[in-house]
Amino acid sequence: MILNTASQEQINDFRKLITGTIAAGQTEITLIDSRIKSDGIIDIYFENKVLAPTEVTVNDGSIVITIDAQDTNTNVGVRCL
Repeated sequence: MILNTASQEQINDFRKLITGTIAAGQTEITLIDSRIKSDGIIDIYFENKVLAPTEVTVNDGSIVITIDAQDTNTNVGVRCL
């Protein structure tokens, strides 16, 4: 049996994610962090869901992510490059 294991680099990258939770029934989250740059590359992740944001607004130091309302809480992760 072959198991996939995360490398230390992958674990460190995961720890660098800026995270938050959109409560069930809500549609928006604002994440604030100095790593967020309006001219940077931003990856958005949703835990255990296949979603696409309906709107994303990025300013230096913050990002606002809007999704359709969900029946359960939605964990969000943002990676900034």
